[in-house]
Amino acid sequence: MNPELPPADPAAQENTVTVLTAEGAGAIAVLRLEGALIETAIRRRARGRSGKPAEIPPGPRPRLVRWDFGGPEPEEAVLYRPRENVLEIHCHGGLRVVERLVQAAVADGFTRLTWRQWLRREERDPIAATARAALAHARTARTADILLDQYHGALRAAIEDAATALQRGNAAEAAARLRRLAARIPLGLHLIQPWRVVLAGPPNAGKSSLLNALTGYGRAIVHPAPGTTRDLVSAVIVADGWPIELIDTAGIRPADHPVERLGVQLAETAAHQADLLIMVFDRSQPWDLKQEALTNRYPQALLLHNKCDLAVGPGPRPPGLEVSAHRAEDVPTIFDAVLRRLVPDPPSPGEAIPFTPDLAAAVSDAMDLLDRQSPQAAADRLRKLLRP
Repeated sequence: MNPELPPADPAAQENTVTVLTAEGAGAIAVLRLEGALIETAIRRRARGRSGKPAEIPPGPRPRLVRWDFGGPEPEEAVLYRPRENVLEIHCHGGLRVVERLVQAAVADGFTRLTWRQWLRREERDPIAATARAALAHARTARTADILLDQYHGALRAAIEDAATALQRGNAAEAAARLRRLAARIPLGLHLIQPWRVVLAGPPNAGKSSLLNALTGYGRAIVHPAPGTTRDLVSAVIVADGWPIELIDTAGIRPADHPVERLGVQLAETAAHQADLLIMVFDRSQPWDLKQEALTNRYPQALLLHNKCDLAVGPGPRPPGLEVSAHRAEDVPTIFDAVLRRLVPDPPSPGEAIPFTPDLAAAVSDAMDLLDRQSPQAAADRLRKLLRP
């Protein structure tokens, strides 16, 4: 999900119609008309209960009307006209009703804007506009707070400070500021996209049981037969305010059946694409060369020795978390270890965080230009982010 905002069409800024409520059906929808054609549209379409044209002067008072959009029956709507050239239509949120209201506005001479284009027009600061769009997709209060900080200028101020330092010839200060921003890119890119945490390992290590324990409900089928999990099974959860997608995979092992081989391939692909890989082993089984090979293959994985409520199997094993999917008290321990890997240094309130791929690319480009002794080009690259 990408909150980048396309620019609004300049020719569409005189008379526009925008659906401000969330995409999809809802109980209520809000359409916003802007421009000099509003009075004409009101005279043409707004009717009182008697069927006579309704007058809607600017002011704080909402009016209940029947809005004639060309259908078999007018649509009941509440009109709010805060200014001469602004009109909000609050109506039934059905998709067909909303679309017909928009089409009626288009027939009256209004140009349709997406809500993202409307934001770009309303917000003079492009970073604030992008943050405001991203807020629509924030999954938790914690990530929303961080995006609000960017909306209120945290990132803009940090970029301005770095660009100013470059223009003053203080490359060391600019480099330090850019390094701080770059260090926050992984976190910023997961404010609306969950972290991908993959559970992998040998068959029957208890991966599905762990997924169920971490989600708090029976998301995955659990069975003692090897190969029960063949497809990727996922669930999105929240841990300490951070959105996380947990992904259960098939046991990694040689497989003869084509379906099982496909499951193993999916597991290996997911393991390589994970933000964090948890390699799960059965602590009650002997530690052998196959398990050793898995740990060598994925050296960055968080090792988790499951089934510690059973007798330990023979053989020395590498250090890792020793837990049981059947003990509720072990769940916080697992989450603590996961969060230490994903967010080892949580941001402070008001800290600047690059939160889109474009913003991250600009910071990285500026650092690269500075490394190549091009401070003016680096400053220009940063200031480009600040221009509407």
